[in-house]
Amino acid sequence: MQLLFDAGEEIRPCSGLGLVAGTVRKIETDRKLPHIGWNSLTFQNDSPLFRGLLDGTYVYFVHTFCGMADRESDVIARTDYGVSIVAAVSHGNVYGCQFHPEKSGEAGLQILKNFGELNR
Repeated sequence: MQLLFDAGEEIRPCSGLGLVAGTVRKIETDRKLPHIGWNSLTFQNDSPLFRGLLDGTYVYFVHTFCGMADRESDVIARTDYGVSIVAAVSHGNVYGCQFHPEKSGEAGLQILKNFGELNR
């Protein structure tokens, strides 16, 4: 997901693809980094990516940095790790997840299925 943003600060300041307005920054939290483990999603700005899933669905994260979207309308899910973190974005026909759907069990399989059905 991080490549989709305008810029990032992961190793050094660098440009992204600019498909989602915003910057990738280190998570500012008192909790241990990297953030590794299962966290629940809070859905916002209704998205077909989460069709068939309930608000509060758990998915698997492994990250130290996160996207900070300039437009709240691009944010389709958040999670809490001591601070609110953007967990998924969409802008036009571009979608990205901060979490790992492939490691997120049944919920992840549903999300991958939904990705595949986006352009049908």
